[in-house]
Amino acid sequence: MKLLLIKIGKAIKVLKHDGFFMGSTRIMKYLINFFKTIFSRKSGDILIITGGLGDSALYRSRHYADELNNNGLKCSTTVIDYPFLLKHADNFKVFIFHRTLFTTKIEKFINKIKESKKEIIFDTDDLVFDSRYLNQMDYLKEMNVLEKKQYQKGVGEEILNDPFVKVCTTTTSYLAEKLKERNKQVFIVPNKLSDSDLKIAEEINKIRNSKFEIRNSIRLG
Repeated sequence: MKLLLIKIGKAIKVLKHDGFFMGSTRIMKYLINFFKTIFSRKSGDILIITGGLGDSALYRSRHYADELNNNGLKCSTTVIDYPFLLKHADNFKVFIFHRTLFTTKIEKFINKIKESKKEIIFDTDDLVFDSRYLNQMDYLKEMNVLEKKQYQKGVGEEILNDPFVKVCTTTTSYLAEKLKERNKQVFIVPNKLSDSDLKIAEEINKIRNSKFEIRNSIRLG
C-alpha cells in the first residue's frame, strides 16, 4: 500500500509539472518499462533491484547491468514491486539493492537470500540512505505528502545496517567515505552512458561533421 501511495504521489507531481499530455506520456513510458521487467531474464549471475524507473534507476540499474553483461556476466534488473520477486532469490547468485525501500516483501526476499548465503550488495547514488541528513535536502521540500512517504526513514537504511551486507557500491568518493563509516567495503562505480546512448552520440557527431564539411566547401567554393 505504501509503494502504491508513493507512486500516486509521483504521478501527481509529474502531471502538475509537465502538464497532462507530457505527464501522461511519461507515466505511460514508466508503465511500459515496468511490464518489460516481467519478461526480463529469469535467471543469471546478478540481479539488480531498484526502487523505481526514473533517471537514477536508469543509470544505476539498466546501465549498470549493460556494463556487467558486456563483461561476460549474466545480469538482469527488476523493481521492488515486481510481483514474482521472491522467486528470484533462487535464480541469481548476487543481489544489488539500489535505493530500495525496506518493505515487508523486501524483508522476506532478503531473508530468503540470506538463508542461501548468497551475496547482497547495497548501491546508492545519493545520501538518502542516512535519515540524519534527510531534513537538510532541499528537494524534499518540493515533494507532496505522498512522495515524502518514501523518505520517512533513510531509503534502504535497514538493508545497509544489516551485518550480513558487507559490500557497497556508489558514485562518488564522498558517498564512499560515508558508507565506510558503516564498516562496509566500498567500490566506486561511476554513472556511464549506455551503448544505445553512445550510438546516438556517434550519429549526432556524424551529422555535425557533415554539416561542418558542407559549410567549409561552400566557403572555399
